[in-house]
Amino acid sequence: MATFAGRNGAIVLTRVTYDRNGSSTGLTFVDSRSGRFNGNVELCEYSVDSAMRVPGTYCTGSGPAALSPDGSLAVLVEGELRCPQPPACESAEEALRVLTVDGDSGPGPLTDPIDLGPYSGVDRVRWSPDAKWVLLDRRLTTGGGVGVFVAPLDDVASLRFVAEGSQADWSSDGRIVIVRDSNLYVGSVGSPFRRLTYRGGSEPSWSPHGHWLAFVRKGDLYAIPAAGGKPRRITHRGGRSPVWSPDGKQIAFFRSRDQTVGRVKFLYTVRWRKSRSARQIGSEPLDNPDQGYGVGSAVRSPPDWQVRPR
Repeated sequence: MATFAGRNGAIVLTRVTYDRNGSSTGLTFVDSRSGRFNGNVELCEYSVDSAMRVPGTYCTGSGPAALSPDGSLAVLVEGELRCPQPPACESAEEALRVLTVDGDSGPGPLTDPIDLGPYSGVDRVRWSPDAKWVLLDRRLTTGGGVGVFVAPLDDVASLRFVAEGSQADWSSDGRIVIVRDSNLYVGSVGSPFRRLTYRGGSEPSWSPHGHWLAFVRKGDLYAIPAAGGKPRRITHRGGRSPVWSPDGKQIAFFRSRDQTVGRVKFLYTVRWRKSRSARQIGSEPLDNPDQGYGVGSAVRSPPDWQVRPR
């Protein structure tokens, strides 16, 4: 893994590449100033044999990975692909796995895949500030809703229900934000959640010190004080999947545009307090959609932002 200079380090993307023979999921590190790709770490891969069977692996890249606060671990919800009538395949089961991230020897599984049951497509994962717990969204077994769960790193099979909601994120001081009924709520494990927004909100992201929350409303980015107050609009031309820079001065996000290859994501940053226009990072789209040849790549939301490969 490359060493990143500068106070704000690198924006971390989870990229899935695929062809007719399988796919792989890895982390791509992007320089936040130049847009240059500074390194890649492959997390897992699967391949399809001649009989169109996946040989006992979970790795169809169903969700984005999240790096631990010190950058040494990655947690990922992986999907299992089954092909009952080749070449038609479908996602079947999901599993949670924690991997070490080592640029010299490559990733290694810290845990075996922890079975999460039938594929749900709800797969956002986050770390606790002390990296001892993981936080994830899962569909509830009853009622068809979505719930937020936590699990200790030393026993990730022991999921503990926290609250109904989704798109959870964990602040540096231990508070949790969730989306419920299309609005943001803030609380903590074992404590009630209070409503923070009243006119909609999704895809929340805590600022580094937990004072602000970035979120999406009607396709644009906003920031709101964690204690409550009037939201501040940040973008006027669209934005999704916000994530804060380590110094709290910038927010990185995705903006999608129609291209000849299809609708693709581009990476942007904005200095949110200065009301400046967002700056595109790099000139190339992040996605490479399949053009009918069974080959392509896609970046999963949300991104991450790390000071260094810690």
